[in-house]
Amino acid sequence: MTLLEQLASGAITLRPAVLADAPAVYDAHRDSVLHLCAEAYTPAQMAAWFEGRSAAIHHPGIEAGRMTLAERDGRVLGFCAAVPGEVTLLFVRPEAAGSGLGGHLLHVAVLRARQGHDGPGDALHDLQHYARHDALPLGLVARLDGHPCGFMALKREGLASLPELGPWVGAAVVHPGLRRLGIGRALLLELQRRAAALGETRLYCATASAASLLQRCGWRRLRCVEHGGETLELYDKPLGG
Repeated sequence: MTLLEQLASGAITLRPAVLADAPAVYDAHRDSVLHLCAEAYTPAQMAAWFEGRSAAIHHPGIEAGRMTLAERDGRVLGFCAAVPGEVTLLFVRPEAAGSGLGGHLLHVAVLRARQGHDGPGDALHDLQHYARHDALPLGLVARLDGHPCGFMALKREGLASLPELGPWVGAAVVHPGLRRLGIGRALLLELQRRAAALGETRLYCATASAASLLQRCGWRRLRCVEHGGETLELYDKPLGG
């Protein structure tokens, strides 16, 4: 059966997570990372995401009512979570990859993120906000044969839990069909150059997916931090000197 048929028949069900689900959610989280991220990260890097951690990392998101599970025969196939204005978690097990379940969970999470937010968002307004060259925030667009293929931004504010740090690199995206061509690296290096020209001495980035890029560009891993129920790796990069 297709995903829609399984959802319609009840073979796959979506429901809010409860605290008793935390061990199963954690197991699905590990299963997803250790198998679906194997081509992008080393075993040591992936193991570090879970070092010293347990199912308790998902307690805050579950208790706040932010998490939705997808189940089949009592097995958690995937889950998502959102806060107003932001999708914070989205993972599926390897057996569900390519089935469309991830896209369906993303749709659920986006709808949840819009609840209680000031609106559905305005991409044009956000891009205009970054359209400057002599002050923060600023954004860079990469073009290939005249067509946009990537974006990365530098902003003053980052994690609310670390207000003393900044500026922050974020909002990074490269067209899926053009990844591993050096586009992300080129954007990051140019952001570093521009930040240094503006007098900045150190940059920060918190990521769950770009650690290898940061390491290739000489960034230093500081520690893991929690944000929105997700574990992120915190990096910094001294400029100049």
